[in-house]
Amino acid sequence: MEDSAPLPETPPLQTSRPRGWRTKLAVAACVAVAIFGLVEYLAAAFLARTVYTFTLPLSVTALLVLTACLVVGGALFHFVHEWRRPVHRLRGLLEAALAGELTSHELDQPLGGLSPLVPVLQDLFREMRRQRIEVTKLNLEIRHRVAQRTDALERMVARFQAQATRDGLTGLYNRRMLDQSLEPIVQRCVADKASLCVVAFDVDDFKLLNDTLGHAAGDSLLKAIGQLVRSTIRHEDLAFRTGGDEFVIVLPRSTRAEGQGLAGRLSSLVDALVKPLELARKPRLSTGLCTLGDLTVKPSAVILLESADKDLYATKFARKNRKPDATPTRAA
Repeated sequence: MEDSAPLPETPPLQTSRPRGWRTKLAVAACVAVAIFGLVEYLAAAFLARTVYTFTLPLSVTALLVLTACLVVGGALFHFVHEWRRPVHRLRGLLEAALAGELTSHELDQPLGGLSPLVPVLQDLFREMRRQRIEVTKLNLEIRHRVAQRTDALERMVARFQAQATRDGLTGLYNRRMLDQSLEPIVQRCVADKASLCVVAFDVDDFKLLNDTLGHAAGDSLLKAIGQLVRSTIRHEDLAFRTGGDEFVIVLPRSTRAEGQGLAGRLSSLVDALVKPLELARKPRLSTGLCTLGDLTVKPSAVILLESADKDLYATKFARKNRKPDATPTRAA
């Protein structure tokens, strides 16, 4: 980028060099001889009573020819030196100015007969340079603003995407994300002949917690469960809050035993979490599992979720109908 400092004042361009007095004297002598010979010839031709044949001496003829050559050569030299070369030089200066490659010292070159245009050209070049600097500054500012707006838009899009796929309370994926992602995972595991386990769980007596301690306590428990799930699952596992106190965890390349181990760890962590709560019945997890190997029909996301839910409600039913074991008495 060119320096933004203003151009120094450039002196007017010098015109072509003036001819010396010797050149002027030689030209004047040649012209005088030519005029003398021409006058003598005309006088002899028109004033003589008889036909007059005029013959110039060889030296005078040579001098006339030399004079004519000098006049023609001087005219050509004057044309080339005063006009042709300056025009080409001016064209080069204009092209350099348009390309932004013109330097201040190039304005000092003589332009011959075009010298009266020099002050106008100097002002024009200064204005062009000033405008080019202003345009460069404006482009930099526009790029900076566009980069800022683009960064802000990208952050906004990322935030909207997170809001569209994440549950705001627990930070887990939402039901919409489950519906979009589970079927491709199932089909990929089927194609790779890999195992897949789906764990569904909810919180028993969650309504009692809300009714006794308030909805804020219920939200706090759900948020804590979300943190426990995120810290327990693997990087490739996916966890979803499907609504209320209901959750689903998708475990690619995991067996039923691995799914049961995860469910047991989460149940133990939640039991420890709710232990300080002053409630008649402490909230606890009910879990259900389903793997691809458990299905007898063509695997799909819908069938996996329905089977996991059936196993979940079977666990609830068995827990509800389970009778407490009698406390054994120690022999005397």
